[in-house]
Amino acid sequence: MTRIMVVDDDAALLTIMQLTFERAGYEVITAENGLLALELAIQHQPRLVVLDDMMPGAPGGEICRRFKADPRLSHILVMMYSARSDAISSEYLNAMGADAGLRKPTSPHIILETVRSLLSGAAV
Repeated sequence: MTRIMVVDDDAALLTIMQLTFERAGYEVITAENGLLALELAIQHQPRLVVLDDMMPGAPGGEICRRFKADPRLSHILVMMYSARSDAISSEYLNAMGADAGLRKPTSPHIILETVRSLLSGAAV
């Protein structure tokens, strides 16, 4: 079973995303902040991380850069998820090392489609 991690400081959104992915057949790990996500990713090695950009403490972009800089985590796909349009621009995503980005709010159907494309290796 493919393991996905969802990182968001919004508890309600975290639960919705978790249920969406579980119903689609994925194993889901959740984290309420980026620093916890880094710890859990080292331990559980998810295939993909859906990462909120606007979180207290370390923002998602910084956490994404840490994922990509750490040899234990650099193979993990990262999809940024943000209400800020500039945080999902191709320039920002490239600068942070993200593999894809989606704007909040997005329907669960589109999120699943994007995740499946990323996991299959298709361009997003």
